[in-house]
Amino acid sequence: MDFNQALIVFSLLVFLAVLFSKISARYGIPSLLFFILLGILAGQDGLLKISFNDYNLVQFLGIISLTFILFMGGLSVNTKEIKPIFKEGVMLATLGVLLTGVIFSYLIYKFSNLNMQSSMLLGAIISSTDAAAVFGILRSKNINLCCNLKSLLEFESGSNDPMAAFLTFCVINLIKNEVAFSNLFLNFIYQMTFGIILGYVLAKIFVFLINKIKLEYESLYVVLSFSYVLFCYSFCESLKINGFIVVYTLGLSLAHFEFINKKMLIKFHDALAWSFQIVMFITLGLLINFIEGLKFLKIAGISFLILTFIARPIAVFIIDYFSKRNLKEKIFISWIGLRGAAPVVLATFPLKYNIYFAHEIFNIVFFLVIISIFIQGSLISPLAKFLKLDKKNL
Repeated sequence: MDFNQALIVFSLLVFLAVLFSKISARYGIPSLLFFILLGILAGQDGLLKISFNDYNLVQFLGIISLTFILFMGGLSVNTKEIKPIFKEGVMLATLGVLLTGVIFSYLIYKFSNLNMQSSMLLGAIISSTDAAAVFGILRSKNINLCCNLKSLLEFESGSNDPMAAFLTFCVINLIKNEVAFSNLFLNFIYQMTFGIILGYVLAKIFVFLINKIKLEYESLYVVLSFSYVLFCYSFCESLKINGFIVVYTLGLSLAHFEFINKKMLIKFHDALAWSFQIVMFITLGLLINFIEGLKFLKIAGISFLILTFIARPIAVFIIDYFSKRNLKEKIFISWIGLRGAAPVVLATFPLKYNIYFAHEIFNIVFFLVIISIFIQGSLISPLAKFLKLDKKNL
């Protein structure tokens, strides 16, 4: 396939993805599932037989995509709505992720043929809810949740990926014997503390710059914000600080501040986040060898059951034990544990570091994500209505 043919195929896939998003909204099927299925249909086991196995490219694309998805997730938050749920959200995004990963790792080790290292790595990778999946489904379905649930779920999903990334790298380093277990906690405190501080400081700098620089063309403000977000991620990563928590904090801080052309920049980054989301999921679909990967469907199904009905609910009920939330709210929070692009991107890192069971982990995660998006994503709206948590049905 030459360059022009590749562009034709790529543009058609993106075009179809946009059209399918309309269909998904009408019939209640998550659009993210369509994006992945388009990639699979175009891939080596599909109709177009496109051979694609560049894990490094997918990892690079995934990191860039998550950077802008997380930034937009923070930028779109109503900071006034966060205040009542801030403490709960932080607990779910940190301790909740840790508990989910630990409980899942132990149970999947007991009820599958995975060894302890594989179980720990799989648990770390899939421990967080996915921002792209949660943002996309909650907003595309226009679910108007009561009790600050929407703000909580979006805040949690937007801020818990750094914790999952931290756990994943910790397990990889432990497997490779490159870090002492005693240093993990201090590293976590360093990453989170300086990530939040830097995100806030960089937001203040951006507001100062954009309000002082009078650009001749309004559209250049878009270019400025695009380059600034990329710089913030890469600069902080070069300092060994988690870039994901930095860009999310950057977006969250900018949502609170006032600056010129704010509405225009929000619309641009919203479109950019959707574009990256579509491209990323299509690429992930192209990457997988679907027929070969079907042999991992059973373990992916077991993983989904453990994660959805045991690990995530236990973590949520522990975190919210002393909260004023009722049983229905806790059940709903437990259910919104969708896995999406973030776990698949994290699953490419064991491949990069030549972990010997990395391909097995990647395939399990991929099929787990498909199951999660299809089952959990499709039932969010019906569950909200059944539990009477949707304001439109109160």
